[in-house]
Amino acid sequence: MFRHIILMTVLIPVVLIYAMDEGHKVASVLVMPDIGEKSINVDSFMIDFRFNGEGTYLKSDYPQVDFLPLETGENIRFDIIQWVTFKGIRVTWKKYIVAQDRRNYNDIENDGYRYWSEIEVDCAVMDNLGNLIHSRLKRPEMSDVFLVGQTRRGNLLLQIDQENGKTVRVDCNKTVLQCSQHSEHVFNNSEWKFCPFCGGTLNPVNIN
Repeated sequence: MFRHIILMTVLIPVVLIYAMDEGHKVASVLVMPDIGEKSINVDSFMIDFRFNGEGTYLKSDYPQVDFLPLETGENIRFDIIQWVTFKGIRVTWKKYIVAQDRRNYNDIENDGYRYWSEIEVDCAVMDNLGNLIHSRLKRPEMSDVFLVGQTRRGNLLLQIDQENGKTVRVDCNKTVLQCSQHSEHVFNNSEWKFCPFCGGTLNPVNIN
């Protein structure tokens, strides 16, 4: 009996570490190109940042990511999100330019300010705990932002940093992993292979 207790004490942490190392990518989501439109089933869903400037750049600065990077500094995993919306909004900026530097610009107003505008992506996120988060999407400078993935008819390439009045909504499919040995052991959207509690095989179960 004592030997079995020691074995379980060692086994559970090892299984837990192995399961957590397997990653947390969301296998599939539902993408609504605009509120009220029909949703599209998308597998291997990611956010793709693409360089839109001139000259050379580092590919690593414009990645594809399987999480939601926000201006708040938080990177939120898609597997703990119920839904997220994206909307392109125009933001106007102004900066005061001192007199000796104004010759470097051709768009200085009479008040000494330089005005310009950019399209930012406004996000609203509902996590699995019911918390609603508002922030802008954190993106590399000089980048276009696309939602990408595989669909049943081909692939998805949907640009979201556009001033078109549309609100794109992404719903994470309510797929859970259920333990083959203990049905009460259920885990939310994950790529874990084994149950962190008993080591049993985890199988996907759709609860939509």
